Amino acid sequence: MKYRMGIMTDFSIGQSLLTIDRLIESAKKTGLEKIVVADDMTISSLIALQKACGESLKAMVGVKFRCYEDGEQAKNTPYFAVKIFPKTELGLQSIFEVLTKANSEDRFYYRARGRLDDLRNLRECVVTSGDFFGVKTAEQVKRVAERLDASCSFYTEIVPVDTPLWDRVNRERLAALDSTKGIVVSYPALYQTTAEADSIPVIKAVCSNTPMSAGYLPRQWVQDFALELDPSKTAKDLEQMCARIGANWTILQKGLDAADFNAEPFYVFEHHAPCLPKMAEDEFGEVVRQCTAGWHKRLFEEHLGYKPDASLLPIYKRRLAYELSVIKKMGFANYFLVVADLVSWSKNNGVKVGCGRGSAGGSLIAFLMGITEIDPIRFNLIFERFINPSRLDLPDVDLDYQSSKRDKVIEYLRARHGDDRVAGISNYTTLASASAFRDTGRVFGLTPLNMTATKLVPKENGISSTLSEAADMVPEIDKLKADYPEVWKHALRFEGVMRSLGQHAAGTVVAGEPLVKRAVVERRAEGNVVNWDKRVVEDYGLIKMDILGLSTLDVLDIAHNYILKRHGLDLDYLKLPLNDPKVLEAFGKGETTAVFQFDSDGMQNLLRRLARGGALTFEDITAATALYRPGPLDSGLTEDYVAIKQGLKAPHYDHPIMKNALASTYGVMVYQEQVMQVSRDVAGFTMAEADRLRKTMGKKLVAEMAKERSRFVAGAVAGYANVTLENGRVQKMHMNTLVKCNDGVFRTLKEAFENGYEAEY
Repeated sequence: MKYRMGIMTDFSIGQSLLTIDRLIESAKKTGLEKIVVADDMTISSLIALQKACGESLKAMVGVKFRCYEDGEQAKNTPYFAVKIFPKTELGLQSIFEVLTKANSEDRFYYRARGRLDDLRNLRECVVTSGDFFGVKTAEQVKRVAERLDASCSFYTEIVPVDTPLWDRVNRERLAALDSTKGIVVSYPALYQTTAEADSIPVIKAVCSNTPMSAGYLPRQWVQDFALELDPSKTAKDLEQMCARIGANWTILQKGLDAADFNAEPFYVFEHHAPCLPKMAEDEFGEVVRQCTAGWHKRLFEEHLGYKPDASLLPIYKRRLAYELSVIKKMGFANYFLVVADLVSWSKNNGVKVGCGRGSAGGSLIAFLMGITEIDPIRFNLIFERFINPSRLDLPDVDLDYQSSKRDKVIEYLRARHGDDRVAGISNYTTLASASAFRDTGRVFGLTPLNMTATKLVPKENGISSTLSEAADMVPEIDKLKADYPEVWKHALRFEGVMRSLGQHAAGTVVAGEPLVKRAVVERRAEGNVVNWDKRVVEDYGLIKMDILGLSTLDVLDIAHNYILKRHGLDLDYLKLPLNDPKVLEAFGKGETTAVFQFDSDGMQNLLRRLARGGALTFEDITAATALYRPGPLDSGLTEDYVAIKQGLKAPHYDHPIMKNALASTYGVMVYQEQVMQVSRDVAGFTMAEADRLRKTMGKKLVAEMAKERSRFVAGAVAGYANVTLENGRVQKMHMNTLVKCNDGVFRTLKEAFENGYEAEY
């Protein structure tokens, strides 16, 4: 067979070891051209799986839907599970709707619960009678068929597993064959190879917090549900089953190729356009209006002890015009309005809001609209780090709110935009190396003392080594491997496997239409969430807003109230200068107890060492926050910065042209913006290309970094040329600069020179 049906991934928590990477690896190894995946009451694997498949492998992704036959909320209520696959976008939306109902408060009981009548709401879907816990009797087959809309196709799924139960179920299903469109043969797959079969009860125990000694822990008798099986096995098992139950072999043979089933159209994911609330009739015009108002308020009054000189205003004007042109072209005006509305409401309703962190600080629009308190021109921040105009990446403003009042912010969003349009984001918790061993050891009865060595798993740049790598590097972990071989065996298989579902600590989506049109709305302890996690939620057009609760803002609010009560001074933190000598002196002495990000012993020591090189500056403090991280500490950049600050080393630039970007940090590359600036100055990258390089480096994508290296070297070799502009002024321009040639085509300056084109400068 070139297809395989019955696959479950680790999104069926505790039921499968097949991560998406392992599934694709084994499918390609086995020579499959199509995989049919249905997870238990979730369709969350759809986007990630189809994106990862590539051209040679197709994935039909659906859901195993549990139909409870009555409304009783009892543990032992009987159910059966059909599989539902979307044919079209409408079909997927109907699956979202039935799964959202199954997760609603009046349905959810230990797990999401669907009902037989929910099937009436399905449109443009393919439905099968299921495998594990599927439709069991001919009567149930007929009841399902009666409830399906004419746009849905219903197939009898035959599972040729040699057990009395499956023989009986298959016989019943064949008896009702006239109620379905045809037969499809399914062979469940839960792991890569048969050798891993004995780990299924263990992962069930881990995910359900059940000891392996428990007599009620389910264990599978059949242990050949591996994806990497000989394709001939399915045909052989089907033939033997046919003999056992006395079925018509000619009819069953059709199910092997499942020609009708495989001819069905199936939904293929495509990137969805952003979906945000409409905030104004002319949204871009409203952004311009707010920026104009902010221009007079922000640039003509002191802000954090700074007011730009009048001579700098043309720079601000050019920057604002550029940013506005980008957001107009990319259609992001409504995003800025949604965020600005939320920040404005918070400030006007007694909720402290942080100054803004991350890439949003590079936006002058965000500063003028009051979203951030950071002037990007003052601090040399780059807009393209926030929005890359060459790629439709959605903006992402990280804002801090008072931790004690964060719930009020969420309540406002729901009241403002509708409860059905605001939700949290799912978080998929996977087993890393140390947790894989600890969780496995726990269900086998090991104590925390037995597993102390797992704390020694090495990390590189915050990423843990695998258990196998750790055993080679750390003798204590190698001893764990020798002392507990059974636990070790299972733990190796569990690395990277999903363990539980949770909720992203800060991520919130706000949509311009009911969320059920774009996601399944699921239940968590903290409230409703969409089923997609932060990595794929934006692929479906749902914009993630990080609403972070920060207790430091509560401390600042308390301090403000104390000062007001004791001294009658209504202190405005945003009017305090950033170069107060007494404050900088205190930082230089390491007197930063309880100061956010500066209260650790290591950071206080770094500040004291920096102060030995002379009076500490605000720039030194900001550099310290970037340098006191695993990467700079491990690479020696932190020590270089300290030595140069103390006068023990001279600033060094690999090329004189890099001084423009690195002079403020003594030649040490500290910030991501400096990576972008250097790539532009040295190699002639556009800022959009520089942002791509920055992201590639940040994500440690080795293959992509090799490509970027080649482009960087080529650009550096191309170098600069002196060109004479129309006004007679001679200007130095990089050879990779795009220029408009006399034939109207844009080329690099290098291409124009080499091919004899005249360029319009």
